[in-house]
Amino acid sequence: MGIRSDRAPQWPEGLVGSITHTEGFASAAVARADEWWSLGIDSERIEGTEIPSAALDLALRAEEWHLDRGSLSEAQSLWLIFSAKESIYKCLYPLVGRAFDYSAVILEKIDPTSGTFYFRLAEALAPEFPVSYRSQGRFEFSRGCVHTGVELQRLEDGRRRRSLS
Repeated sequence: MGIRSDRAPQWPEGLVGSITHTEGFASAAVARADEWWSLGIDSERIEGTEIPSAALDLALRAEEWHLDRGSLSEAQSLWLIFSAKESIYKCLYPLVGRAFDYSAVILEKIDPTSGTFYFRLAEALAPEFPVSYRSQGRFEFSRGCVHTGVELQRLEDGRRRRSLS
């Protein structure tokens, strides 16, 4: 695996993947490109750390401050939203071919029971990813970290899996 000029991982031909690291933890997810369009994973150390206010200002939209977080603490939900947006970015960036702000994504729901978060795009990123695009990802809290992931699976005929909208 190499590094592209934009600092993104360069996966070997026929593979897609994502990497993440935080204090005391590193992980990679790799899949066959004929089965998956893209993957995005992120992990953030949350135990004993406070999310920087500058990161919150960049990552959170006004409506996300008021999401029903169920049994999650405020700190857990803020870290989760930040990490989820990082996973979404890592998943979509290779497909849209351009950088975009976290404000382009809105988390609409967090379900702590199933470990699922739901999101939609607040701006069109590419023709395949219009402003109406909705999808989901997964999360887990473990050993002082939050781990998030988003994947786009190919259908049998090679098309990208449809969004949830």
